[in-house]
Amino acid sequence: MSASIMHYARATSTSGQKDERGSIQLERNRLTSEEWEDHSKIIDVRNQALAHVYSGRTAGDHTWHRDIFFAVETPNGTWAAASASNQTSYHEATLGRLERMLPIAIREVKAKFQKRIAAVSTMLNREIEIAHFRKHAFDPLAIFGSEETVRAIIQGRQFGETSIWVNEHTPRAPSGT
Repeated sequence: MSASIMHYARATSTSGQKDERGSIQLERNRLTSEEWEDHSKIIDVRNQALAHVYSGRTAGDHTWHRDIFFAVETPNGTWAAASASNQTSYHEATLGRLERMLPIAIREVKAKFQKRIAAVSTMLNREIEIAHFRKHAFDPLAIFGSEETVRAIIQGRQFGETSIWVNEHTPRAPSGT
């Protein structure tokens, strides 16, 4: 159950910078009030009970962790410190929320994906000025180590990708000999 909650939260409630994966949030105005409540409670469980543990705090509508410290009288009449903890690993109401929200989350994340992939497609189909390429020019020998490796990479373009093994520990003759 914990993994399901974590995956749901990762897919529907994340932040990220523009150069990273980007933010993915379910939008309140695209959900019914019941759906938003379910979503919020699942995210609350992730934030308050799984990613961070707050003993005794209600997350969603359940107290997921409880720690109790107390004293116990021993047979010889002294007192000893004791503790007890409980941790919820299954909560039926939260499972029900996940079952209701997964189809909705899939629909919403797919819509966001389609929007983002359309933007990428538009960008890739645009004419690119040569100045953009020149700005990012580099010396392939400095990056890939040898002309042989560079040629192998370029030859692989016709297949869409290239995988080659490069032995970086091959002894080389000193330059100038």
